[in-house]
Amino acid sequence: AAQYILPLRQQFPDSQRVKRLSGMALEAKGDYNGALSIYDAMLETNAANMLAMKRKVCVYKAQGKMKSAIRELTTLLQTFQTDVESWKELVTLYMASGDMKKALYCQEEVVLGDPHNYQNHNRYADLLYTLGGEANVRCSRRHFAYSLELSPENNLRATYGLALSCYSLSSLMASKQSNSSGSRG
Repeated sequence: AAQYILPLRQQFPDSQRVKRLSGMALEAKGDYNGALSIYDAMLETNAANMLAMKRKVCVYKAQGKMKSAIRELTTLLQTFQTDVESWKELVTLYMASGDMKKALYCQEEVVLGDPHNYQNHNRYADLLYTLGGEANVRCSRRHFAYSLELSPENNLRATYGLALSCYSLSSLMASKQSNSSGSRG
């Protein structure tokens, strides 16, 4: 890559692609600060440069700075609210940090952005089921069922999730019933 970057820079000195390629080469070498300075310079020129913003997220992730990556993605999504891939990445980062409620919110945005993708419904249902509670489990059951409706073949995750959510709801109902009959006696 280094062999080709210099000639590209000389031939296309103002190219955003070449600048981004230079930053990516620095990332590959582990020079994250150098890469960030290139991306920051690109963003000074054009604050709405989505690809430079996404590269910054990659740098922060590579450094293990999840809070900074989340902050960058949040900034990106304030400008590009319909970028489903960024919402998916934010879900992943929130899940990794253990913030399931924020992950759930972001996954709702993913479902709204791409409602006919069965995998989006599976992930949303998984998050609801993980959060627990009767209302969340009921909602997860609906999304697992819809996922199966969208993709009935080879959708084991939704099949298993639907079975689990139905079992959990039946257990919740049985415990409610035993509590209500036990309190009468």
